[in-house]
Amino acid sequence: MTQPRRYIPEINLLRAMAILAVVMIHSTSNALVQLQTSSSFYGLYVFLHEFAVFAVPAFIFISGFVLTYNYAGKPLNGGTIATFLPQTHLGSRAPVRDFQLAVFFF
Repeated sequence: MTQPRRYIPEINLLRAMAILAVVMIHSTSNALVQLQTSSSFYGLYVFLHEFAVFAVPAFIFISGFVLTYNYAGKPLNGGTIATFLPQTHLGSRAPVRDFQLAVFFF
């Protein structure tokens, strides 16, 4: 049996920075569409928007790193897959389905 992996607090810091970058992308995109290119704030919004594009690659990196970190050294067999799927894919479907139904009906 393998030892539990050490908690890495820096991953949560990277997640927080990526979340803020996603919020920045979404909040500056409308301003970029609405502003004229001659506006004095246009350059600032372009800079903030382009600075935050690291968010999606950061989330992909975090996902790959955490999966590799947690499952490295474990055998790939039915038991490993049986514990992985409910924790990730199958477990996330119910909240998504409930949210979609709430949006559809309300």
